[in-house]
Amino acid sequence: GELIQMGYLDANVQSHYVFGIIAIDGGGLVTPEQIAITIQVEETNDHAPAFTNAPLTITVLDDTQPNTIVAAFDVTDDDSGISGQVTCSLREQNLFFEIDPTTCEIFLIASVDYSLLNGTEVTLVIIASDDGTPSLSASTTL
Repeated sequence: GELIQMGYLDANVQSHYVFGIIAIDGGGLVTPEQIAITIQVEETNDHAPAFTNAPLTITVLDDTQPNTIVAAFDVTDDDSGISGQVTCSLREQNLFFEIDPTTCEIFLIASVDYSLLNGTEVTLVIIASDDGTPSLSASTTL
């Protein structure tokens, strides 16, 4: 006989299946044989990270002290294990802001000098990448 997968398996929903198979000889003279089968469902990286509170717009005053957290992003990944671990980064380095890769908090690294900005806004692109293979990512702006 053969086993056929009839639907989608997701390790995040059910990590394994256990069932029994009974084999019966067509002649009816042999005692039926039984065997227990366990199928372990392996995790695949099938979910990308997602920002739950993005995009954000903030205002930073020129007297805000360095090391002040100015924004925090909530990022989720529905995968389990290493595929669900998320690291945040900035697409480009910035003179005023950095991001904590684990907490996804944006903090000020230097006092904002608005005379250098000539009245322009600063737009940061935040990237959340998971540690799965292949790595999946999402991005948003601040």
